[in-house]
Amino acid sequence: MPKHLRRILIGVDVSPSALEMAGEVGYTPILTDAHHLPFLNNFTGIAVVNITACHCDDMGRILTEAARLVRPGGLLFTDQDPQRTAWNLKGAGLFVRDVRYPLYRLLGSKHYIPYKERHARWKTEVENQRPGDGITPDVYYKALEPLGFEVKLYPHSHDLGAEVLEGKNGRNSWRLRLSQRLSGINRDTPEAAQLIVCIARHTK
Repeated sequence: MPKHLRRILIGVDVSPSALEMAGEVGYTPILTDAHHLPFLNNFTGIAVVNITACHCDDMGRILTEAARLVRPGGLLFTDQDPQRTAWNLKGAGLFVRDVRYPLYRLLGSKHYIPYKERHARWKTEVENQRPGDGITPDVYYKALEPLGFEVKLYPHSHDLGAEVLEGKNGRNSWRLRLSQRLSGINRDTPEAAQLIVCIARHTK
């Protein structure tokens, strides 16, 4: 294979332990901030931003930085960031969400996560802590379309695979569905899906 066509996998993170794991499975690990990537424009054919935007201060900036790296004809793929409309819980729905961990502990449920671990997780999820947090379709369109990307979005829940690309949303857990119902969210709409897959092609 010609040298310029060789596949190189690069993993970017601010966590040394995450990069260590990436290195073990074949990635070249780079310790850096996703808001300021140390790579040239049009550097790659595919950029994957997975479970990332909700952990960062500026979701739009994360997308534009990743898009900057994608050469014409290439793809930018994102997933696993919470969709704002699905998690905009309020009133009784928000109470049900907040009371679940004490109940899990009382019942000895496998879903129980100790407070210190929950707190550590939440501290890293900048855009997934309060009602009104999360990503929206507008964030993708405003960040990527001006840069020459054709943006396709696929709202979905955790229980689907390739069916997401056929327009299927999947079904949320009964716990989230209950919270959404009590919050006045229509549980059977794309806006109620937990996450959004974005597949954006650089057309310029």
